[in-house]
Amino acid sequence: LASQEASEASGLLGTWVASVSKWCQNVWNGIGANHAPGVGGIVEDSFMALLAAVSLFSLFQMAFLKRKSNSFSGLMHTATGAMQIGIVLYAIIEERCLRESPGVLWAVSTWIIFMVNNITMW
Repeated sequence: LASQEASEASGLLGTWVASVSKWCQNVWNGIGANHAPGVGGIVEDSFMALLAAVSLFSLFQMAFLKRKSNSFSGLMHTATGAMQIGIVLYAIIEERCLRESPGVLWAVSTWIIFMVNNITMW
């Protein structure tokens, strides 16, 4: 029974890794395949690159942020602030590289993360 559960767990992890690997390959292939022609493509890529760079810079700054409050509320505010950046980068990748909408799960997750961040601000 234990070995069966272990093989199911490794099978689930293996499936997840394969799914993530396929998504990353699709993103990599989509960077060139979904490039808009002409000046519009240059403008779009420049804007998306600037947005991604600012988001990554903000995430880097948050990683070394010294919090003034050690409360649970402060921890949740900082954590959801970092999650906001991650969820924005995910949406950028979906829209630019895969030309897909991020989906309902992304929309609900975004709403929850932003609401928790706002509520824990006080």
